[in-house]
Amino acid sequence: MSSMKKQLLLMKRESSYGTDPTPTASLNAAKVSGLTIVPLEMDSVAPDYALGDFSKDASFPGQRRARVSFSWDFRPAATAGTAPDIAAALRACGFAETVTADTSVEYTEVSESIDSVTFYTWAGGTKHVLTGARGTVTLQCQPGQLPQLQFEFTGLYATPTDTALPDPTFPDMLAPVTVSKAATAFTYNAVQLVLHQLTLQLGNQVVFRDKPNYAGVDIDDRTPGGQLSVHQAALASANLFTDAAVPNLRAVALTHTVAVGRSASVALAKTQVESPTYAADGQLRLVQANLATRRNPSGPDISILFT
Repeated sequence: MSSMKKQLLLMKRESSYGTDPTPTASLNAAKVSGLTIVPLEMDSVAPDYALGDFSKDASFPGQRRARVSFSWDFRPAATAGTAPDIAAALRACGFAETVTADTSVEYTEVSESIDSVTFYTWAGGTKHVLTGARGTVTLQCQPGQLPQLQFEFTGLYATPTDTALPDPTFPDMLAPVTVSKAATAFTYNAVQLVLHQLTLQLGNQVVFRDKPNYAGVDIDDRTPGGQLSVHQAALASANLFTDAAVPNLRAVALTHTVAVGRSASVALAKTQVESPTYAADGQLRLVQANLATRRNPSGPDISILFT
Protein backbone atom coordinates (compact mmCIF):
# COMPACT_ATOMS: atom_id res chain seq x y z
CA MET A 1 0.00 0.00 0.00
CA SER A 2 1.08 3.58 -0.67
CA SER A 3 0.58 6.56 1.62
CA MET A 4 -1.08 9.65 0.16
CA LYS A 5 1.75 11.63 1.76
CA LYS A 6 4.32 10.07 -0.56
CA GLN A 7 4.21 12.73 -3.26
CA LEU A 8 6.86 14.86 -4.90
CA LEU A 9 7.11 17.44 -7.67
CA LEU A 10 10.16 18.31 -9.75
CA MET A 11 10.10 20.86 -12.57
CA LYS A 12 12.50 22.23 -15.14
CA ARG A 13 12.13 24.67 -18.01
CA GLU A 14 12.45 23.10 -21.47
CA SER A 15 14.97 24.50 -23.94
CA SER A 16 13.12 22.76 -26.79
CA TYR A 17 9.36 22.25 -26.65
CA GLY A 18 8.35 18.81 -25.44
CA THR A 19 11.94 17.63 -24.92
CA ASP A 20 12.54 16.34 -21.41
CA PRO A 21 15.36 18.38 -19.78
CA THR A 22 15.65 15.76 -16.98
CA PRO A 23 14.78 17.53 -13.72
CA THR A 24 16.78 16.30 -10.74
CA ALA A 25 15.81 15.99 -7.09
CA SER A 26 18.92 17.90 -6.05
CA LEU A 27 18.28 20.98 -8.24
CA ASN A 28 14.64 21.10 -9.37
CA ALA A 29 12.42 20.17 -6.41
CA ALA A 30 9.64 22.61 -5.47
CA LYS A 31 7.93 22.72 -2.07
CA VAL A 32 4.22 22.80 -2.94
CA SER A 33 0.94 21.82 -1.30
CA GLY A 34 -2.30 20.38 -2.65
CA LEU A 35 -0.47 18.41 -5.34
CA THR A 36 -3.04 16.76 -7.60
CA ILE A 37 -2.01 14.48 -10.46
CA VAL A 38 -4.34 13.49 -13.30
CA PRO A 39 -2.08 10.86 -14.92
CA LEU A 40 -4.24 10.27 -17.99
CA GLU A 41 -7.02 12.38 -19.44
CA MET A 42 -8.23 10.73 -22.62
CA ASP A 43 -10.92 11.18 -25.23
CA SER A 44 -12.60 8.02 -26.51
CA VAL A 45 -13.96 7.30 -29.97
CA ALA A 46 -16.91 4.89 -29.93
CA PRO A 47 -18.34 4.04 -33.38
CA ASP A 48 -21.87 2.69 -33.33
CA TYR A 49 -21.34 -0.33 -35.56
CA ALA A 50 -24.29 -2.28 -36.95
CA LEU A 51 -23.81 -5.56 -35.08
CA GLY A 52 -27.27 -7.07 -35.41
CA ASP A 53 -28.21 -6.43 -31.77
CA PHE A 54 -27.76 -3.93 -28.93
CA SER A 55 -24.15 -4.98 -28.27
CA LYS A 56 -21.31 -2.49 -28.48
CA ASP A 57 -17.75 -2.95 -29.64
CA ALA A 58 -14.91 -1.54 -27.57
CA SER A 59 -14.18 2.16 -27.91
CA PHE A 60 -10.87 3.36 -29.30
CA PRO A 61 -8.39 5.60 -27.47
CA GLY A 62 -8.39 9.20 -28.69
CA GLN A 63 -6.25 12.14 -27.68
CA ARG A 64 -4.26 11.67 -24.47
CA ARG A 65 -2.89 14.28 -22.12
CA ALA A 66 -2.07 14.68 -18.43
CA ARG A 67 -2.65 17.41 -15.88
CA VAL A 68 -1.10 18.54 -12.62
CA SER A 69 -2.15 21.23 -10.15
CA PHE A 70 -0.59 22.54 -6.95
CA SER A 71 -0.37 25.53 -4.62
CA TRP A 72 2.73 27.46 -3.62
CA ASP A 73 3.24 29.90 -0.74
CA PHE A 74 3.79 33.43 -2.05
CA ARG A 75 7.24 34.52 -0.82
CA PRO A 76 10.74 35.23 -2.18
CA ALA A 77 13.86 33.08 -2.21
CA ALA A 78 16.22 33.34 0.74
CA THR A 79 18.73 35.32 -1.34
CA ALA A 80 17.57 38.54 -3.02
CA GLY A 81 17.86 38.43 -6.80
CA THR A 82 17.41 34.63 -6.86
CA ALA A 83 14.48 33.14 -8.76
CA PRO A 84 11.95 31.22 -6.65
CA ASP A 85 11.68 27.45 -6.85
CA ILE A 86 8.56 27.73 -9.08
CA ALA A 87 10.23 30.07 -11.61
CA ALA A 88 9.81 27.51 -14.40
CA ALA A 89 6.08 27.26 -13.65
CA LEU A 90 5.60 31.03 -13.84
CA ARG A 91 7.42 31.15 -17.18
CA ALA A 92 5.24 28.32 -18.52
CA CYS A 93 2.18 30.40 -17.57
CA GLY A 94 3.27 33.14 -19.95
CA PHE A 95 5.60 35.30 -17.87
CA ALA A 96 9.02 36.62 -18.82
CA GLU A 97 11.67 36.70 -16.10
CA THR A 98 13.94 39.66 -15.34
CA VAL A 99 16.64 39.13 -12.72
CA THR A 100 18.40 42.09 -11.11
CA ALA A 101 21.42 40.63 -9.34
CA ASP A 102 21.27 40.77 -5.54
CA THR A 103 18.09 42.84 -5.74
CA SER A 104 14.94 41.40 -7.32
CA VAL A 105 13.27 39.01 -9.74
CA GLU A 106 10.32 40.30 -11.75
CA TYR A 107 7.77 38.45 -13.88
CA THR A 108 5.75 40.26 -16.54
CA GLU A 109 3.26 38.74 -18.97
CA VAL A 110 4.12 37.93 -22.60
CA SER A 111 1.91 36.80 -25.49
CA GLU A 112 4.38 34.87 -27.65
CA SER A 113 7.43 32.63 -27.32
CA ILE A 114 5.95 31.25 -24.10
CA ASP A 115 8.16 28.77 -22.28
CA SER A 116 7.18 25.19 -21.48
CA VAL A 117 8.11 22.98 -18.56
CA THR A 118 8.65 19.31 -17.80
CA PHE A 119 7.20 17.96 -14.56
CA TYR A 120 8.25 14.79 -12.79
CA THR A 121 5.61 13.81 -10.26
CA TRP A 122 5.44 10.87 -7.90
CA ALA A 123 2.37 9.19 -6.43
CA GLY A 124 4.00 6.70 -4.10
CA GLY A 125 6.41 4.64 -6.16
CA THR A 126 4.75 5.56 -9.46
CA LYS A 127 6.46 8.25 -11.50
CA HIS A 128 4.48 10.37 -13.95
CA VAL A 129 6.19 12.63 -16.50
CA LEU A 130 4.49 15.59 -18.18
CA THR A 131 6.44 17.26 -20.96
CA GLY A 132 5.48 20.33 -22.96
CA ALA A 133 3.36 21.60 -20.07
CA ARG A 134 1.80 25.06 -20.02
CA GLY A 135 -0.84 26.43 -17.69
CA THR A 136 -2.39 29.24 -15.72
CA VAL A 137 -2.18 30.58 -12.18
CA THR A 138 -4.37 32.28 -9.57
CA LEU A 139 -3.33 34.31 -6.51
CA GLN A 140 -5.47 33.73 -3.42
CA CYS A 141 -5.08 36.23 -0.57
CA GLN A 142 -7.16 36.11 2.61
CA PRO A 143 -6.34 37.52 6.07
CA GLY A 144 -5.13 34.90 8.51
CA GLN A 145 -4.12 32.52 5.72
CA LEU A 146 -0.94 32.03 3.74
CA PRO A 147 -1.19 33.83 0.37
CA GLN A 148 -0.80 31.27 -2.38
CA LEU A 149 -0.29 30.94 -6.09
CA GLN A 150 -2.49 28.12 -7.38
CA PHE A 151 -1.19 26.54 -10.59
CA GLU A 152 -2.98 24.34 -13.13
CA PHE A 153 -1.02 22.68 -15.96
CA THR A 154 -1.74 20.48 -18.96
CA GLY A 155 1.07 18.46 -20.53
CA LEU A 156 1.84 15.63 -22.91
CA TYR A 157 1.12 12.14 -21.60
CA ALA A 158 3.88 9.61 -20.94
CA THR A 159 3.54 6.03 -19.75
CA PRO A 160 4.03 5.91 -15.94
CA THR A 161 6.84 3.85 -14.48
CA ASP A 162 7.70 2.12 -11.21
CA THR A 163 10.38 4.48 -9.89
CA ALA A 164 11.37 4.97 -6.27
CA LEU A 165 10.85 8.41 -4.78
CA PRO A 166 14.15 10.32 -4.79
CA ASP A 167 15.41 12.27 -1.79
CA PRO A 168 14.77 15.94 -2.70
CA THR A 169 16.82 19.01 -1.85
CA PHE A 170 14.53 22.01 -1.73
CA PRO A 171 15.86 25.46 -2.67
CA ASP A 172 16.31 27.88 0.20
CA MET A 173 13.14 29.98 0.42
CA LEU A 174 12.08 32.39 3.14
CA ALA A 175 9.46 31.05 5.53
CA PRO A 176 5.89 31.97 4.57
CA VAL A 177 3.89 34.46 6.63
CA THR A 178 0.11 34.80 6.91
CA VAL A 179 -1.77 37.80 5.54
CA SER A 180 -2.10 40.50 8.20
CA LYS A 181 -1.86 44.23 8.88
CA ALA A 182 1.80 43.86 9.80
CA ALA A 183 2.80 41.80 6.77
CA THR A 184 0.49 42.84 3.95
CA ALA A 185 -0.17 46.16 2.23
CA PHE A 186 -3.04 46.57 -0.23
CA THR A 187 -3.98 49.61 -2.31
CA TYR A 188 -6.76 50.38 -4.75
CA ASN A 189 -6.08 53.49 -6.83
CA ALA A 190 -3.18 54.19 -4.40
CA VAL A 191 -5.68 54.26 -1.49
CA GLN A 192 -5.23 51.87 1.43
CA LEU A 193 -8.46 49.93 1.91
CA VAL A 194 -9.16 47.25 4.50
CA LEU A 195 -8.86 44.04 2.50
CA HIS A 196 -11.20 41.14 3.24
CA GLN A 197 -10.27 38.91 0.29
CA LEU A 198 -8.48 39.16 -3.04
CA THR A 199 -8.41 36.65 -5.88
CA LEU A 200 -6.41 37.40 -9.04
CA GLN A 201 -6.67 35.00 -11.96
CA LEU A 202 -4.25 35.10 -14.88
CA GLY A 203 -7.01 33.53 -16.97
CA ASN A 204 -4.92 31.76 -19.62
CA GLN A 205 -6.85 29.84 -22.26
CA VAL A 206 -4.88 26.58 -22.29
CA VAL A 207 -5.55 24.28 -25.25
CA PHE A 208 -4.21 20.79 -25.95
CA ARG A 209 -3.84 19.85 -29.62
CA ASP A 210 -2.81 16.57 -31.25
CA LYS A 211 -2.69 16.82 -35.04
CA PRO A 212 -0.54 15.38 -37.82
CA ASN A 213 2.95 16.90 -37.41
CA TYR A 214 2.05 18.62 -34.13
CA ALA A 215 1.18 17.65 -30.57
CA GLY A 216 1.36 20.25 -27.87
CA VAL A 217 -0.21 22.55 -25.32
CA ASP A 218 -0.81 26.16 -26.35
CA ILE A 219 -1.89 29.32 -24.57
CA ASP A 220 -4.33 30.82 -27.06
CA ASP A 221 -5.53 33.85 -25.12
CA ARG A 222 -5.58 35.49 -21.72
CA THR A 223 -8.40 37.12 -19.75
CA PRO A 224 -6.96 38.30 -16.43
CA GLY A 225 -9.33 39.27 -13.68
CA GLY A 226 -10.49 38.33 -10.24
CA GLN A 227 -12.60 39.28 -7.25
CA LEU A 228 -12.10 41.97 -4.65
CA SER A 229 -13.77 42.33 -1.26
CA VAL A 230 -13.00 45.33 0.97
CA HIS A 231 -14.58 46.93 4.01
CA GLN A 232 -16.83 49.85 3.13
CA ALA A 233 -15.03 53.19 3.07
CA ALA A 234 -16.16 56.75 2.41
CA LEU A 235 -16.93 57.29 -1.26
CA ALA A 236 -14.55 60.24 -1.27
CA SER A 237 -11.63 57.82 -0.78
CA ALA A 238 -12.75 54.93 -2.99
CA ASN A 239 -15.95 54.89 -5.05
CA LEU A 240 -16.14 51.46 -6.69
CA PHE A 241 -19.67 52.20 -7.92
CA THR A 242 -18.63 55.23 -9.96
CA ASP A 243 -15.47 53.47 -11.11
CA ALA A 244 -17.64 50.67 -12.51
CA ALA A 245 -20.27 52.94 -14.03
CA VAL A 246 -17.94 55.33 -15.89
CA PRO A 247 -15.70 53.16 -16.06
CA ASN A 248 -12.46 54.33 -14.45
CA LEU A 249 -9.38 52.13 -14.76
CA ARG A 250 -7.57 51.83 -11.45
CA ALA A 251 -4.27 50.38 -10.23
CA VAL A 252 -4.43 47.45 -7.80
CA ALA A 253 -1.36 46.44 -5.80
CA LEU A 254 -0.55 44.01 -3.01
CA THR A 255 2.80 43.67 -1.23
CA HIS A 256 3.39 40.82 1.20
CA THR A 257 6.46 41.23 3.41
CA VAL A 258 7.90 38.07 4.99
CA ALA A 259 11.12 39.55 6.44
CA VAL A 260 12.72 42.98 6.79
CA GLY A 261 13.22 44.31 3.28
CA ARG A 262 12.02 41.07 1.68
CA SER A 263 8.64 40.78 0.00
CA ALA A 264 6.53 39.32 -2.77
CA SER A 265 4.18 41.67 -4.59
CA VAL A 266 1.71 41.79 -7.45
CA ALA A 267 0.61 44.89 -9.37
CA LEU A 268 -2.18 45.38 -11.90
CA ALA A 269 -1.66 48.66 -13.73
CA LYS A 270 -5.13 49.09 -15.26
CA THR A 271 -8.07 47.36 -13.59
CA GLN A 272 -11.77 47.74 -14.36
CA VAL A 273 -14.26 47.17 -11.55
CA GLU A 274 -17.41 45.28 -12.53
CA SER A 275 -20.68 44.59 -10.69
CA PRO A 276 -19.91 46.06 -7.25
CA THR A 277 -22.34 45.04 -4.54
CA TYR A 278 -22.62 44.73 -0.77
CA ALA A 279 -21.71 41.74 1.38
CA ALA A 280 -20.99 41.20 5.08
CA ASP A 281 -18.12 40.33 7.39
CA GLY A 282 -20.07 39.51 10.53
CA GLN A 283 -21.90 42.77 11.22
CA LEU A 284 -19.52 44.88 9.14
CA ARG A 285 -20.41 45.91 5.60
CA LEU A 286 -18.21 44.89 2.68
CA VAL A 287 -18.09 46.11 -0.89
CA GLN A 288 -17.22 43.32 -3.30
CA ALA A 289 -16.68 43.44 -7.03
CA ASN A 290 -15.29 41.56 -9.98
CA LEU A 291 -12.03 42.79 -11.47
CA ALA A 292 -10.93 42.76 -15.10
CA THR A 293 -7.35 43.62 -16.02
CA ARG A 294 -7.07 45.92 -19.04
CA ARG A 295 -4.23 46.85 -21.38
CA ASN A 296 -1.54 49.14 -20.04
CA PRO A 297 -0.03 51.04 -23.00
CA SER A 298 2.98 52.23 -21.01
CA GLY A 299 4.15 48.96 -19.44
CA PRO A 300 3.14 45.50 -18.28
CA ASP A 301 -0.48 44.76 -17.46
CA ILE A 302 0.59 42.44 -14.63
CA SER A 303 3.80 42.37 -12.63
CA ILE A 304 4.91 39.89 -9.98
CA LEU A 305 7.97 41.05 -8.08
CA PHE A 306 10.18 39.23 -5.55
CA THR A 307 12.61 41.47 -3.66
